[in-house]
Amino acid sequence: MEAELVTLRAGGLIPIARQYPGAREFVESHRKEFPGADLSYHSAAGYGGCQVLMEAIRRAGSLDSEKVRAAIVKMDLNTVFGAFKVDKDGFQVGHKDVMFQWQDGKKVIVWPEELAPGKPRFPTPPWSQRQ
Repeated sequence: MEAELVTLRAGGLIPIARQYPGAREFVESHRKEFPGADLSYHSAAGYGGCQVLMEAIRRAGSLDSEKVRAAIVKMDLNTVFGAFKVDKDGFQVGHKDVMFQWQDGKKVIVWPEELAPGKPRFPTPPWSQRQ
């Protein structure tokens, strides 16, 4: 979760903010609760994990670990961290990453293309030529 993913661009929310309802509110709440602290994907991952657990308990109707695990394996859920879905062995198969690159002193989304305002710079300039 990066704040850049839930900002307004060209008069509307960029696609990832539309896909994950609550993400914008999460960013706003984080800024209010922790003024001056940068939002990190670690915060969103923790919150998203709690969303998954709460939904699994709701679906299982129980705190029994086997019932909760069975509910998790069947889940296909969007959280503030992104999509959550696991295979039969419990390996995450739903979450998609975003790639950033530092360019001219700023973090720029460079992949996936539909979210990227910039293009990746490759090859990366040597350290002595970076700003």
